[in-house]
Amino acid sequence: MDKWLLAKASVQGASHIKSGLPCQDSSIIQTNDSGEWLIAVASDGAGTATRAEEGANFITKQFAEALLKLSKELETKRPGSW
Repeated sequence: MDKWLLAKASVQGASHIKSGLPCQDSSIIQTNDSGEWLIAVASDGAGTATRAEEGANFITKQFAEALLKLSKELETKRPGSW
């Protein structure tokens, strides 16, 4: 992981502050085990949806896991064979 400096941030929007809703966005930033691949996923929780926060968290986790799996596959193949 020494090849990447990772950081992320998320803030509660003005309408969420006004209505008392939490920040419903979700993000994941990580590298694969070898540190060769950076995986960054962000999802904007739809504030009008009943389970917006859960949906945003679910989709970012699922997508990050899929990208991590793909990075492992790509590391076993030579460039051009993708």
